[in-house]
Amino acid sequence: MKSELNPINGIKWPHAITDNTFSDEQIKTINKQFSNWEKIEDPWKNPKTLGYSGIYFFPKCSKWQSVVDDLWKLNNYSYKYNKVNRDYLVVLELSIMKPNSKYRFHIDAERKQATGVCYWNKGSDGTIIRSGGLDVHVGYKFNRALWFTNVREDVWLDDDKTKNNPNCPWHHFENNTDEARYTVNINYCPAHLTKAFLIEKQAQFKHFMANDEVLWRPLVMGGVRLYNRNK
Repeated sequence: MKSELNPINGIKWPHAITDNTFSDEQIKTINKQFSNWEKIEDPWKNPKTLGYSGIYFFPKCSKWQSVVDDLWKLNNYSYKYNKVNRDYLVVLELSIMKPNSKYRFHIDAERKQATGVCYWNKGSDGTIIRSGGLDVHVGYKFNRALWFTNVREDVWLDDDKTKNNPNCPWHHFENNTDEARYTVNINYCPAHLTKAFLIEKQAQFKHFMANDEVLWRPLVMGGVRLYNRNK
């Protein structure tokens, strides 16, 4: 894996870019999960469906730890526990974005204290990242990941209206094609939020533990429902 720390000029918040983020073995495993989603007939028949999400629990993550550690060390606006704590639940959130759709500028949820957005084999639009008055487009390339760490809630809430704080990792993404866009999001959930996360995702967790495959969940405007391809 090749890693670059803070390679993007003008982006003040700590970030990294990795190429060859996943091994060949991991790529085969992830491709199998995406192929299961492709068996859904007419996945966009509900006009309120915004996309799909599937969670792969307990991936091998040792190769990324030095990247994440470096970013936490550089982040002066992160929670203090990130600099010393080593108890994180790491999951892969496989994401499928609806054709011709956009997602707004946002900061990741608190349970995502470190994130790697890895672009997959379907898609062409990367991520728009913002630091102060500068917007930069990170290009889409298979098995390339954009990494960043979260900031404290008080920091981003103070900047929510203007989004001008150069230290807040504001980002958004879009899909300007007629096909689905695939990404694999590597998320680090701290120990004190793990229980709540597993309760919230218990159906997906139980399905994964029983079947060794992700349970795809449609993200539906106004609510969500679970999709099990075996029923």
